[in-house]
Amino acid sequence: MAGSALKPSDEQILSALRHSGPTMTYVVAAVLRRSFYPLKTDFVLRRLKALEKAGRVERMPTVYAVQYGWRALPFTRCAAGRDGECSHAECPQLRDNEPRASGRHCPLDNERTEA
Repeated sequence: MAGSALKPSDEQILSALRHSGPTMTYVVAAVLRRSFYPLKTDFVLRRLKALEKAGRVERMPTVYAVQYGWRALPFTRCAAGRDGECSHAECPQLRDNEPRASGRHCPLDNERTEA
């Protein structure tokens, strides 16, 4: 019987990495494998390397010669949609009960053109 052809998105990979904390590639793959079976570790490694180029994760030194350790970099940009609503788990708007509390927009949004 063939397994699911679905692959995890980059956001799902980042979520698994944040869930497991700074760790190695095979651990991230094992966490994702619960939902995406069969999932090969080399797919996760390729996506983590792409996320590294995009500045979303960082490679960590390990005591092993050929195994990579990874950690997710802190959330540094606004992920809100055009309507201004954000559902990202690390969104500071959600932590600060914004924009309801003060009406301010996301503090990570550096592209504001407000006067």
